[in-house]
Parts: sequence; C-alpha cells; structure tokens
Amino acid sequence: MRQLLAWALFDFANTFFAVAMLSFYFPLWVVETRGVRELALSAALGGSLAVVGALMPLCGALSDAAGVRMRYLRWTTYGCVAATWLIGRVDSVGLALLLFAFANVCYQLGTVFYDALLWRLVRPERWGSGSGLGAAFGYLGSMGGLLLLQPAVQAGGYQAAFGRAAGWFLLFALPCFLLVREDRSAVAGDRSWRGLARTAILRLQMTVRAAQHVAGVWRFCWASFFSLCAINTVLIFMAVYTRKVLGFSQADLLRFFLFSQVFAVAGALAFGQVIRWWGAKRTLMVVWGGWVGAL
Repeated sequence: MRQLLAWALFDFANTFFAVAMLSFYFPLWVVETRGVRELALSAALGGSLAVVGALMPLCGALSDAAGVRMRYLRWTTYGCVAATWLIGRVDSVGLALLLFAFANVCYQLGTVFYDALLWRLVRPERWGSGSGLGAAFGYLGSMGGLLLLQPAVQAGGYQAAFGRAAGWFLLFALPCFLLVREDRSAVAGDRSWRGLARTAILRLQMTVRAAQHVAGVWRFCWASFFSLCAINTVLIFMAVYTRKVLGFSQADLLRFFLFSQVFAVAGALAFGQVIRWWGAKRTLMVVWGGWVGAL
C-alpha cells in the first residue's frame, strides 16, 4: 500500500506542471501578458505532441526491453522540471514556447513509464481502483497547485508561478522515486544502449504485426487519438476561454477551477470503483457523455 500511495503521489506532483503550464498560468501569460495570438500557443503544443506521438511507442518498447521504468521516469521529470524553471526566467516569448514544447514532451513521455508501474503495484482486479486513486491524487494536485501558486501570481504575475511549479513538482515526486521498487530479475540479455535499442525496435515491430490479428486494437488507438485531441484542447484553452469570452476575473477563475476539481476528485474515486461492475468501456462512455453534455 505504501508503494501505491507513493506512486499516486507522483500524479499529485506532475499536476503542478499541468496547472501552471497547460491549463492555467502559461496560456494566460502568453495570451494576456505578452499579447501573443492563441495560434502560437497551439503550434507549440501541437508540435510537442507530434514529437510525443512519434516517440511514445519506442519509449514504451525501450522500457520493456530494459525492464526499467523508474530511471526513465526520473529523467523525463528532471527534464520537465528544468525547462519549466527556465521559462520562469526568460524574457523571450519564442524561447519560452520552445522550452514549453520541450517540457511538455518530457511530461507526456513520463506518463508512459509512470502508467506502466501500476501493474507491478496492484493485482489485475484492482487496476481500476488503483488508477482511480492516481487520478484522484492528480485532481487534488490541481487544487493544491492553484492554492500554492496563486500567492506567487498575485505578488509577481503569471510568470512567477513557473519556477515554483517546477519546485513543487520535484518535491512531491521524490516519494515515488525513493519508495517504488521494480523487479528487474526477469530481464536478461544485452543491456547496452545499442542492444536495448535493437531489442526495443524488434519488439515494436512484433507488436505492430501482432496487433493486426487482435480485434479492436487499432479502433482503440484511433479512439484514443480523437478523444485526446478534444481533451487537450479543452484543458489548455479553458482558462483563456473563461477569461476572454466569459469575462471571469482572476478570483472568479480560481473559484471556478477549485469548485470543478472537487467533483473531479470524487468522480475519479467513484468511477475507479464503478469499473469493476460496469467494465472500462461502458464507464468511459458515461464519462465521455458527461463531457459532451457539459461542453
């Protein structure tokens, strides 16, 4: 249980990046403070996600070949934290957008290694509830991020949140780094970088060929692609939309996000349990129906 809680706390930690850089302060800093068009932000986000889409399968295969997740999770976390910290200290918007793209690549790739740890920590019949616990911690991280970063924003503007978000991310990630252990005894063979890369590429090729004979795999991939397009768009532009279109003040925006996160925490815990009875697909359809209806 201790390792599962440490694992879930990483979801709390990386949400500081999501709040500061994806959903809240960075989009507002770019659009409001620096007067840059939303298209530039979209281009930086889209470019970073294109890189992520190209690298994720290889990173997953490399992780499997090495039998290692924590090492790569640390590297991606350190890269994300460093780039986020630097964004808080640059004046050039162009450089900030490039650093944002790099930080987002690290953040998104880190989820490959983070998610893969779950099956080692809980039994298969508890995957839904374990995943729900991680999601709940993530939404608690959204609330904590808003509350802990807002004083810095009030004192120094949106950019003041970035360095602090990097610090909180690293701090709350430490329990996962220190407490979660991996069983690497089953991994054998050439562990050099060349050997791992060769094994990873071969495994990836075998996976792609095998997937052609497994019903539903490619439909699942396309469903993930289209749903994440919508979800990422909503997440990164929600703060800009509520400010520019709905006319929310800073105080209104803070209350709106905190209020919504309370329901997100409850929903993550509840639906994590519901999966055991409804199944993953039916539960997901209910969730997506809620998204569509609300939007």
